[in-house]
Amino acid sequence: MIDGPSTVVDPFAHYEDRKKQITLRHDARLISHSEIATFKRCRRKWWLAWYRGLRLAKESPTGVRAVGDRVHRALARWYVPPGHDRVDPRTALEQLIESDTKVVIEKFKNDDALAGILLDMKKDDDLERAMIAGYAQWLEETGADADYEVLASETYQDALLPGVVGRGSLPVYVIAKLDAKVRRRSDGVLRFVDHKTVADFSSKTMLLAIDEQMLWYDLIEILTNTPQGERSGGAIYNMLRRVKRTVKAKPPFYQREEVLHNRHQIESFYHQLWGTVRDLLELERRLDGGAHHQGVAYPNPLGDCTWSCDYRAVCPLFNDGSRAEAMIDRFYVAGDPLSYYYQDEVMK
Repeated sequence: MIDGPSTVVDPFAHYEDRKKQITLRHDARLISHSEIATFKRCRRKWWLAWYRGLRLAKESPTGVRAVGDRVHRALARWYVPPGHDRVDPRTALEQLIESDTKVVIEKFKNDDALAGILLDMKKDDDLERAMIAGYAQWLEETGADADYEVLASETYQDALLPGVVGRGSLPVYVIAKLDAKVRRRSDGVLRFVDHKTVADFSSKTMLLAIDEQMLWYDLIEILTNTPQGERSGGAIYNMLRRVKRTVKAKPPFYQREEVLHNRHQIESFYHQLWGTVRDLLELERRLDGGAHHQGVAYPNPLGDCTWSCDYRAVCPLFNDGSRAEAMIDRFYVAGDPLSYYYQDEVMK
């Protein structure tokens, strides 16, 4: 258990030397969408990742998650407000590939798997180059960004959730980090942008109306960041397909969807969120009080565990009498699961 308020493990925090940081509240229990999603998905995963703050000591620098992370960071240097250096995402990506490769070589220099990792990284890099180059071309051809003024990039936000308290009687704040905040020039409406790298569009767009991450962002935006007399226009769900755009690949490769929520949707989500946070904090108190994790933080195995969960190898060991804690000591480290939120100074 980590002492003090739970304060999110970023799988790729080791990539960049970040000199500027923001300060999170130390007098509150901070809860992110990632924590809530993990709690609802699998209580054992929440217990390992959030209650104990465990993450892999050597996280994979390749694969879908790594591609998405690097594409996000390249776009973050493009979507910046006036007064900040704007970097073409193609240039930013090359800089990130170079710096990330150096870090990986150093991190895995004594590991026999390094050669294979670098080979897989090169494949990822080629995919990222195709995605970003095509995106820049798509923006030029469609003018998709022409009506938007960037107000802030990588923006941290929080909002008090009244009526619930964390350990030590601390107030509870829900937190978020928006990829970009923009204003539509034609009517002045405020919006936020969420970049997504996806395998396909249909599986994402079909669920956007009930996507809790978009509701989460919209709720916090409404509670804290819509000035008097202005309107929050919801989300721009900005999707980039993970495809190299070869001759055989079928377009479209880029797509945007507007995600708008009415008052009833926001109010319903608020009540659902309040109830989920109450249940989470109650579980936290029971664990603090000595409850055995097997009885309260039980697993929920599903078909995606093999690729979506960093605890898939150790999870079965808790059930069969094996030395699960010995495996944790060897392959995992404890840290602050909210590090992602204070890596960068917000740009406003």
